[in-house]
Amino acid sequence: LLQQGTIERIGNLDQRGWIAAVFASILAYAVAYLLWYKGLEALTPSKTAIYIYLVPVFGVLSARLVLGEQITIYLVLGGLTILAGVIVTNTSRTRRTDHSSKSEQEAVHDRSQEHSTPATSSSGR
Repeated sequence: LLQQGTIERIGNLDQRGWIAAVFASILAYAVAYLLWYKGLEALTPSKTAIYIYLVPVFGVLSARLVLGEQITIYLVLGGLTILAGVIVTNTSRTRRTDHSSKSEQEAVHDRSQEHSTPATSSSGR
């Protein structure tokens, strides 16, 4: 909007341009928020937040479908990098969470045994 002539170009959009704008708006506001909140029902907020990085991937795919934009090798490499990051983040976070929860469970178990041992020995005297 800050470039000179942007307002005039928006006013001169043809039917295809307005359909693309409306489609992008509906997709961005309605569908994206519905999917986001469905994700929050299934996952924790921190795990759901990782998927925000997929927005550019879907933006490029939508531009290809609606506007016929060309997908270059740089866009493919960028999309693959984003997908790899989401996959690595989700798999490594799961392993760390499982490992830390096991450690926490073991620590709680150890503490409960420590507290029960003196009580047992003192009651046996």
